[in-house]
Amino acid sequence: MKRLIYILAIMAMAIIALAVSAPFGPTVVAKYAATGQTASIGSTTLFTPSEDGDYELSIYISSDSNNGGNASVFVIWVDENRSHNFNSASVSGSMGNETGSAATVIHATAGNPIQFSISYSAGTPPSIAYDVFITLVKK
Repeated sequence: MKRLIYILAIMAMAIIALAVSAPFGPTVVAKYAATGQTASIGSTTLFTPSEDGDYELSIYISSDSNNGGNASVFVIWVDENRSHNFNSASVSGSMGNETGSAATVIHATAGNPIQFSISYSAGTPPSIAYDVFITLVKK
């Protein structure tokens, strides 16, 4: 009987240790932040999955003036069927201090990078500067 209690106690401790070390909820796998940008950002890898999975992508972009110009964020990823392009968030300097945001869930395949780019066009000097923040969470 003592041996059974001993074995059960060890098993309980192992289960508790496993539960404490396991991550709870979604995990942030990639973040990107840039402030004061005044040019386009070419294709940039945000994250390359090591396994197929679902991800929540959130993007926030803001501008600082009303001198014209605009900035748009594009995201590209590959699922089992094909490549996808998400024109996610943009700001236009003609509206003053503006913000844009977008969030979506994507399914990406292992070994295929999740990439973003930002298209920027200048307005009347001094044109807008923009800040961008991108977060990718494994579901």
